[in-house]
This record gives sequence, structure tokens and C-alpha cells, in this order.
Amino acid sequence: MQNINRTSVLSIFGKDHACANVFLGVNYLILFCVFGNSIQIYSIGGTSQILYDILLISTYSFVYLLPAIALVYLRDYIAKRKLTVVWIPYGIDILLVLTATIVVALCYVDTRILDLYGFHLNAFVLNLVLTPGGIESLGGSDATIYSAIAGLLGLLAAQTLLYWFTAYRSRPVWRPQVKFLVVAFVCLSVTERLTYATADFNYYAPILETAQKIPFYNEVRFRTLGQRLGFDRPERLGIALNNRASELDYPKQKITTLEKPRPNIIWLIAESLRADMLTPAIMPQSYEFAGESLHFINHYSGGNGTRQGMFSLFYGLHGSYWNSFLNANQGPIVFDILKSNDYEFGMYTGATFTYPEFDRTVFAQLPSAVLHQLDDAVPPEIRDARNVKSMISQLEARDRHRPFAGMIFFESTHARYFFDDSDIIATPFVEDLNYVTMTRDSLNAEMEGLKNRYINASRHVDNQIGRLLVYLKREQILNDTIVVITGDHGEEFMEQGHWGHNNGFSEEQVRVPFVMHIPGAGNKAITHRTSHTDFIPTLLPMLGVTNPVTDYALGVSLLNSNPANYSVISSTSSICYVNQTFKFTIPLEASNGEANQLTRLNDQADNNVIAFFDSEALQLRAALDETRLFLDSGH
Repeated sequence: MQNINRTSVLSIFGKDHACANVFLGVNYLILFCVFGNSIQIYSIGGTSQILYDILLISTYSFVYLLPAIALVYLRDYIAKRKLTVVWIPYGIDILLVLTATIVVALCYVDTRILDLYGFHLNAFVLNLVLTPGGIESLGGSDATIYSAIAGLLGLLAAQTLLYWFTAYRSRPVWRPQVKFLVVAFVCLSVTERLTYATADFNYYAPILETAQKIPFYNEVRFRTLGQRLGFDRPERLGIALNNRASELDYPKQKITTLEKPRPNIIWLIAESLRADMLTPAIMPQSYEFAGESLHFINHYSGGNGTRQGMFSLFYGLHGSYWNSFLNANQGPIVFDILKSNDYEFGMYTGATFTYPEFDRTVFAQLPSAVLHQLDDAVPPEIRDARNVKSMISQLEARDRHRPFAGMIFFESTHARYFFDDSDIIATPFVEDLNYVTMTRDSLNAEMEGLKNRYINASRHVDNQIGRLLVYLKREQILNDTIVVITGDHGEEFMEQGHWGHNNGFSEEQVRVPFVMHIPGAGNKAITHRTSHTDFIPTLLPMLGVTNPVTDYALGVSLLNSNPANYSVISSTSSICYVNQTFKFTIPLEASNGEANQLTRLNDQADNNVIAFFDSEALQLRAALDETRLFLDSGH
């Protein structure tokens, strides 16, 4: 009976057959189609480009199938040596089906992420999955989770049926010898490698850009060798950083302070809040407050993502320092100063303090008791409303002899954008988002409704900010309180080809509102370019810091009448130099597959790179030097 049960359960596995190559062949074709759809062969034009595309997809479809191929030959190896452990063939065959399923699923997901967001499955995505609160931060609905599970189970079932069919229903077909496969793969791969290296040597962009659509593409270059062999390389200017994590040298000198009044400080920061949301129609209460305060109309975040944006706001440094400060568990000096002045703290978030890892960076030196986050089971719009209520309660109960420093991070404006019925000002809007079934075409069709959701969410945030402002005014707390209203970064709705953030330096992704109420400073609209990195150089002198700004930050005071010569915006893999006319993108590592990109401020490409370098050489060098200024060169 035991043998019968085992046979009934595992009847599709464990049989010695000669048809596994059909199973592998079908999966190879599936991967070929997945990568082919991402690269879109034949749409680029040019015979050489099409041939390279086919060559690239052919080799990398094989590369990603290598684990499954290895399992098939492992099974054959065991069978030839007549190892009789009964579960070995069953186990290998089950593992083969699981491996093929996982490989196809991951490759498909990668192409979807690349299409929608402009980047691959990478360390950022891995961090998103593994860090507590990361998945929740996406804002995916239950439908997304159920669709993902159903899709994965469906793919596993299809792979199982395919394996059964090829093993039991198809006729044995020729299986090429290992030597043949190795020779064929090496020939194709070497040809593809040489083609890429030649394109890299000659700066042939179409091939270089196509290769980067393959996840974890491994670049091969022979720039130095080619020049030694006498080949002339075209002239081209380019810059890349080598900004690996290093020991910190922060601050540059010990911070000294003078006795000064201790104003309350309240940060009101909305996730993904772009600059054009601060209007009388969308955010009337915040807009009215901006008219009573310093309103910085041409303001840039320090990053196109939450990490870099928040980092630049609280440290006054470029977001490219994030990893070094994270590795060191180093918080910003602003909280050291506030603690030394006996401030009471209340930090509230509609997201989490673990994703991004603000408990190990921005708020590292604050006790966990002052870091308040709500259960993820509560919808973001309710979390934001409750956090406002909690801060008001804390302000009412606080020790009036101590100054207060608090923050509310509003999550409602994060995709999928959350609001109450009373916040609806833009219709029609998309009811739900399913990330699994989402494609670029389906997203384009829903973009108006999606942006309307975002507008309604912005109104919801404004209503919550308004509740707090009413309280601060009524209780006359505003008279001795610095209040900042801003966003961590912006949000794009396909204006430049992408949705969301973290995938470019478009104005929509990096321009944010910035309102700063300073008691006694009056009201004024400031039109010159400012940045998140300018906030700490503004605040710390108000708290009595006597050090020059260069000891602890990279920005300039927002109260200066003249703008900085340039600003720097960071992503996870590059920085963007911004001046009065241009944006210039510089990868953090020369080997990360990104290239320099020059655009106008309106994000239109500009090819006059040589003239740009001629005019901006000194300032570019200064910006690059700033990315290592607070790292110890001795390590």
C-alpha cells in the first residue's frame, strides 16, 4: 500500500526518461519571449541591432536556465551510476520544476518592474522585500497579493503539467551532448560579449542601452586593450563617481553653540507630495499658511526617493551618503543639539520607521518610545488622521517648560493614494490598483484616474495639516514654533515616461513644496532655486550653532537672498547636478550601467555636452568633491 500511495502522489516524477530537454526547450522559449518583449526586437530598426538583440536574448535565456539544466544533467549522472536511493530522482525532478517556475517568474517580474519603473530587481527591491514594512509601503491592495499568489501557483501548475507531458506523452527526442551545448553557448556568448565591448569602445548607445534591459547584465570592456592595440577611440567626456561606503568624518569639527531661544519645531512631511499640489484648489489650508510664511516656490528635494529626500532634509547632506550613515547607525547632529537643549520629542509616521531604515539613520539617537507608528492593518488615511490627533494630544499634555520637536510623516499620498469620501475633489478616479496585472498600456489608460486619486489624497493630507494648524493658532503655539510643510520627493504620472518615483530626476519627481514658518520672519514668496540640503544650514544657527556650515552640511541658508550655484539630487545609483539651466546625471559607480545624461530643466535632452563641461567644469568638480567631503579619506 505504501508503494501504491507513493506512486499515486509522485507518478509524474521520478521516471527515467529522455525528454527533459523538451521541458527545458519550452522554458527556454518562454524566457526568450519574456526578454524579447522587454527589449522589443524589430521595433528598434537596423539589421545589426536586431541581430545583437537576438544574440543577447539567446545567450541570457540560456544563462538564466542554467540551474534547471544542471539539475537535468545531475539526474542523468546519478542514473548512469545506478544510485538506488529512491527519493533522489523524485526530489531532483520536483526541484527541477520548482527551479524553472521560480526562474520564469522572477524574469517576468523583472521585466514588468523595468517597464513600469525603469529599474531591475536589485538591492533596492530586495531591501523592500526583506525590511519590515517594505511590502506595505508599496500600497498594493489585497487583490495584488491574491493575484500574485494565484499567478505563481498557476505557473507552477502549468510547469508541472508541461513536465508530465514532455516526460510521458512526447516521444523521446535527441538530447544534445554536454560538449555541444557548451560549445554553442560559448560561441554565442563570446560573440555577444565582443559585440558589446566593441559598442562600448565606440560609444554606440543603442547596443549599450539594450544590454541594460537584461537583469544583472555582465559588462565586458576592452577600452585600454583596444587602445594598446592601436585602435582610435572616439573622444567623449564622461563622469562617474566611486562612492563606496566609507568611514564617516562627520561633523568635520566639534559643534559649538551659544545660548539661544529654544523654538518648538514641527516637520509636516507628505510622502510623494509634488510641488504643483500646493494650490488653493487642491491644498487650500496649506496654501493659505504658505501665504503667511516663507514660501519657497522653486524648491527641490535632495532625492527622488524617500531615503535620499528625508536624509537631505535632516542632515543637510547629499543623499549619496545614505549607505555610509546607515552602516554607521549615525543620526544627524540636529537631534544631538535638540537633546542637549532638553527638547521633548514626538515623531509620528503613517508608514514605518524600519522601512526605510530611519530608526538607524535620521532618528537613530532618539529613544524608540518617541517613535510612534500605527498598525499596518489601519488604512493610511486613518493613520494620518490619528497621528494628527496624537500630536495634538501630546502638545496639550506636554511640559510647557520644555520645547517640543515633532514630526508627522503623512502616508496617504503614497500609491495607491488614500483618502476619505469627504476629500474627493477630482473625478473620475481609479478604484483600485493591481500591480500584478498592471502593464504600461493599462497604466496609460488609467493615468488620469490615477492622478485624480493622488489629488484627492493630497486634499486629505491638507485637511489633516489644517487640523493641526488650527490648533497651533488657537493655542498661540505658533508664536514660538518653526513649522515646515514639504514632501520627501515628488511623483510622476507619465509626464516623462514613468509612473511614481525612484526612476529619474524629472521635475515631477524632484520638485516639492516647501513652506517654512519662522516666528517673526514674516511672509514672503521666494522664487530662486532652493533645496532640502538648505534646511539644516538654516535651522542650526537658529539653535545657537556657531560652526561654519561646512563643518556639518553642504547647503546654504534658505534666508540667503542669493541661490546656491547648484543643487545636488540623489537616487540609489546616481546624483543629478542642477543649476539654473541644466540637469546633469552622474552614476555613483562607473560599472552600474548608467550613463551621463544632460537635459534642460524642463527635462528635454540636450546633446551639447562639451559646451556644458566647458562652462561647468569647476562647479562639477566641487559637486563631486562634496560627495566625499564627510567621508574619511584615510580609510
